[in-house]
Amino acid sequence: MLQVVDASEEDKKLIFSEKDAVWSKYSNQVKVGDIFGASVGSVEAYGAFVHLQFPDGIYLFISK
Repeated sequence: MLQVVDASEEDKKLIFSEKDAVWSKYSNQVKVGDIFGASVGSVEAYGAFVHLQFPDGIYLFISK
């Protein structure tokens, strides 16, 4: 699943985001204060990749 986040006819360029597409699927299920099962995939200088576990699948989230 991908979401188009930018399109330029002039440059003939499309920019897609898997994160935005997946987030739109799960955003209505997330509220401040919710607790989720998760595992840390990796830690980088700019943030960590955390896999949140939802009842119908896993959502990859980048925490900064």
